[in-house]
Amino acid sequence: MPSKFTESLELARELLKIYHLQGANAFAECIQRYAQLIVADCQQDTRRLNTRFSTVVFGILSILFVNDTERIMRQEVAVTEGFINEADAARKAELFVRDVARFLREYEVERHEQAFSERLLMHLASCPLAELKETTLTVLAERFDYHPNYLSNKFKKEKQFTVQEAILNEKLNRALFILRDETERTTIKELSWRLGFSDPAYFSQLFKKRFGMLPKQIQAT
Repeated sequence: MPSKFTESLELARELLKIYHLQGANAFAECIQRYAQLIVADCQQDTRRLNTRFSTVVFGILSILFVNDTERIMRQEVAVTEGFINEADAARKAELFVRDVARFLREYEVERHEQAFSERLLMHLASCPLAELKETTLTVLAERFDYHPNYLSNKFKKEKQFTVQEAILNEKLNRALFILRDETERTTIKELSWRLGFSDPAYFSQLFKKRFGMLPKQIQAT
């Protein structure tokens, strides 16, 4: 027999499937109807009503924020307390609908923010070499219309490494590509300059740290 947790997850998946396939309006209507069905089914059994609402909310939270256990538990406790403190069944249903809508809004905002870091990395990957050479946090902030501090914090929160590291990684990836291109005839000094490094020795040091070989060793292979 499936546990209450398993049942709540399955129900949450079915509800969220409506959201993803049919959109926010269809989902809102479905949640409204479902809340009314729970109220009708539980009638005057307040404890059972609280449990039904809480388990569905917990299932939805567990799917939307799967990697954030602390957040799931904190939100679930707060929502459950709200149900317990409200005596009117119709009002409980309103709280249920409101909370689910709020969690979805938070999820959509965070999903949009997550896409931002991917857009930034794609921008770096598509930059011409001359443009990449001059790319800094300030340049990217202007490009994406963010304050540099906000952009920096936003990116690091999503990727767990800094914008500066992303720029450096892209430069080193380009260096590796150029060094492996047999049609390119360039010295390490020239290559480091083309990528914005004033010190070829420092460039070689960073390159070896990332790829385990010096640039001249790549050229020799």
